[in-house]
Amino acid sequence: TSISHTVAPSSCIDCPRRSFGIVWKGVFRLNPVAIKTCRITKVTASVVREFMGELKLMAPLSHSNLVSLVGGCWSDGPDKLCLVLEFCARGTLKDVLVATATHELNHDWSHPFFKITMGIASCFRYFHHEQPSGEALLHRDLKPENVLISDTFEAKVRVDGACVMG
Repeated sequence: TSISHTVAPSSCIDCPRRSFGIVWKGVFRLNPVAIKTCRITKVTASVVREFMGELKLMAPLSHSNLVSLVGGCWSDGPDKLCLVLEFCARGTLKDVLVATATHELNHDWSHPFFKITMGIASCFRYFHHEQPSGEALLHRDLKPENVLISDTFEAKVRVDGACVMG
């Protein structure tokens, strides 16, 4: 059974260009989503394998501090490869740290900082000790750019091709 839905990208999210492509903000079932696309000039057999590997790795994962996979597109041709992910309105942890340092974001850090730190730790406990297969997921690329922050300051760890089971 095939289910088809349309996700309309509305604007490019202000984010650094990832090696995979551009991330767009869109709407799916009335909820904001991030649409991670693949640059057409970069589509090779190895890119498609990497994309499918990322999709297979993310599909069974579920944790409140993990960027959720909403869906993906892979069967409509290499120029349409995309992952549809949970949208995190505050951007990356790096964005939040820079905004705080430059006083663009003025708030008391004690609560959000603790909440973000505990969220990251909870997600890594899930990666290392709570996988259904019993085999740990190794992230291998934790950095402020790979932690997204929701509008309520929930930390959401981003999973990508650097992650391996092991």
